[in-house]
Amino acid sequence: MKMQRAELANGGRDARFAIRIPELMHEFGLHNVGVRMNDCVKFVTSDELAPGKDTASDVLSASGDWGMTLTDTKKRSYVISLIERGLSEAEVECFVAGESKIGEHLRDNRDSVYIVQAPCTLISYGTK
Repeated sequence: MKMQRAELANGGRDARFAIRIPELMHEFGLHNVGVRMNDCVKFVTSDELAPGKDTASDVLSASGDWGMTLTDTKKRSYVISLIERGLSEAEVECFVAGESKIGEHLRDNRDSVYIVQAPCTLISYGTK
């Protein structure tokens, strides 16, 4: 939340915009405005993460970029971008360490790990 607020304050994207869409639809004159949550859940099996599979890097990238191994240069750049987005150095250290542990676990356990993601996408609708 801290990064999202800083990003919005600096003229970046509004990560909470989807929550406001139904209100805007109503203000623009739509009727019967409603919102539902997309019930799609991503499930990735160890077969899809097995070494040599063409989809392995795509699956890991889709799962939060946990499959990436950051070089020192890329890691520094990533740390700077997180600080610019409002995190303190201590928060960045904790965040990057957590992401690294997840990636390491996925890479080390490709034969027995499963990934389940529920993106919770909101779908707004209404009539003219």
